[in-house]
Amino acid sequence: MSPEQTEVWAAAWPHLSDEASDEAIHSVAYVPVSAGDETIVYYSTVFEPYQAQIDRLKTESPSLAQLFETSYAVWIGYHAILQHQAPDPKDIEDSEFERLEEAERTRVARMQIKQALQVAKMRQQLMKTQEEPV
Repeated sequence: MSPEQTEVWAAAWPHLSDEASDEAIHSVAYVPVSAGDETIVYYSTVFEPYQAQIDRLKTESPSLAQLFETSYAVWIGYHAILQHQAPDPKDIEDSEFERLEEAERTRVARMQIKQALQVAKMRQQLMKTQEEPV
């Protein structure tokens, strides 16, 4: 998701209004949002490390880019839901707790970019191996 999707972006990151800096906008990775009984996970396609990796892959190998994107979305979703379901610590102020959660999401997303790339490369190699005549 990108800031151009204004309504969804505002629901996911209400603190990043029209006046937010580009640095702030490109620094958020993903966030879980409650919607009734469901949890919706939004991830930013303009998160700088993600955007750099996906742009590079789209140029080098579109099929690898698709595999990367799928792997990234799945693992980010898992982490976001686990984080969202974790109990809130009672002794931390809400604003500090949100800041700590955002920092954790950024760390996990950076790590996940590396992991998703490796999984995508392995899947691509497996597909090539399966296509080779015996």
